[in-house]
Amino acid sequence: MEEKDDQTLVLEQARKDQEEGVKNPHLNIDVNFVAPAPNPELVAKNRFVLIRHGVTDFNWQFSEVVGKYGFSSLEFRDLKVDTQYIDIQLREEGVIQCEKSQSHASQINFRYVIVSQMVRACQTAIHIFKNHPNKDKIKFIVIPLVKEGLNTGNDKCGTYERMRKIIDPLVTEHNLHFDFSMMHTFGLPDLIQIKVTTELDRLQEFYEYISEDGKCEINGHSEQLLKITYDRFPYRLEGPYEMYVRGIQFRKFLKHFINNLDLKEDDKIAVVSHSAFLSSLSCKGFDREKQLLVEPAQIFNCQFVPWETYEEYF
Repeated sequence: MEEKDDQTLVLEQARKDQEEGVKNPHLNIDVNFVAPAPNPELVAKNRFVLIRHGVTDFNWQFSEVVGKYGFSSLEFRDLKVDTQYIDIQLREEGVIQCEKSQSHASQINFRYVIVSQMVRACQTAIHIFKNHPNKDKIKFIVIPLVKEGLNTGNDKCGTYERMRKIIDPLVTEHNLHFDFSMMHTFGLPDLIQIKVTTELDRLQEFYEYISEDGKCEINGHSEQLLKITYDRFPYRLEGPYEMYVRGIQFRKFLKHFINNLDLKEDDKIAVVSHSAFLSSLSCKGFDREKQLLVEPAQIFNCQFVPWETYEEYF
């Protein structure tokens, strides 16, 4: 089955859901949407809470283009390679979403917040937790493994320097404790977005498109990687299976990570990330025949979802 087919299946299901009055977090974008509070019983039963970033301009454009033209259209190809969306920031409404979600976060005893290095995810973590009653005790850890899949310009990182210039002033202003050390795990931070891929063949392919002199362009190596997206459309650099395997890698990391922490029963860990990656965490497995995740959670912007499937892999 070609990779584009699984996208078609997802789109067809989303349209069927719409006909039945069920909203889709990617095709029904309401920039003023405020997610309801998570189920307190599920929060109490689970160590981790998954949180999707606030709304961005790309979220809005994606819903418009895919909803009207589909995943195989030239319109979607052009959207995928539009450089204005590389490592995009939150919309103003996205910041407001985060601030309105503070009441949800304040009811939960968070001790750690694991966050993607992408600007919108870091901004989301900051604006949700900047007024948390325990913010002095919360440690924010930037972990590249939880970034979005490498498929569109929106999924790709700008330079590490640019990210720090945007995020550091907010961290300082709100007196938060961010740890960026894992950005240097594989050497150059500007290459780490490709180093987290689970497929060696794809990693080698990425290097073929990267500048031979090793220098970043203004958007890091992302503009170079977008050439793959354009040249091989509708091919995806990280499809559902690659994201599923990356999710398993993250679970293995977490197992060792939490074993070294002194956590009380009610201490919680947030994972602030992106739709595709959070789907890979929340699903109940992978259907190889259909090339689809099994029952992934449909997570809206700034929605809190207790992670119920974490233990299923151990």
